[in-house]
Amino acid sequence: MKVFTPDPCTPYRLCSFSSSRSCKLDGAKEVLVDVGIAAARGGVNFSEYLDYVRRIWQKARAELYIVVPDVFSDWKKTYQNYLRYARELRRFGRVVYVTQEFVLPQDVDADVVALPGRQQGPYRCSLHPLHCAYRIRWFLDEIYDWRAPVHLLGPAKRELIFLRTWGTLQRIASLDTTAHHLRPSESASKISGGKYMAESGY
Repeated sequence: MKVFTPDPCTPYRLCSFSSSRSCKLDGAKEVLVDVGIAAARGGVNFSEYLDYVRRIWQKARAELYIVVPDVFSDWKKTYQNYLRYARELRRFGRVVYVTQEFVLPQDVDADVVALPGRQQGPYRCSLHPLHCAYRIRWFLDEIYDWRAPVHLLGPAKRELIFLRTWGTLQRIASLDTTAHHLRPSESASKISGGKYMAESGY
């Protein structure tokens, strides 16, 4: 499974438009360009996002996976954005469609289908991991036609444990995380002098 992170701890890099305009591209083989949850909630200026994508495309010696601007908990507006922007974004790489509310219109021909793993409607997945994991499993078992590889957006650790236990995780091609610096346990934190964050992604 590919794991995209903001730091060069893997060859798969995450660049988020809303959280940071800088992006560490050295050594990257593939780059996921995301609008970020803040922009999905508050809206994104597409011309600014397109400029951001273009700058990464010019600098990166890597294949780009570009999230079409999605609208948090609104599949209709997300779909409208796809119809409006996907063709232009595809000039720079493969396009990624986010299934807000787990709705995937039949005519979406994205290169990757992304599922929300950080927040689903009012449910924050770090606090409700079973709920979030169950909805992902339900979508993959009952709804999805496997037209493209599946990416999981920012899943919580306990959410992944449920998905692995059910055998669902092996069906997911990639995920992204900004929690890769977190110590895996309290004992690991004690070894590092009580710190819960690692100093680097290596």
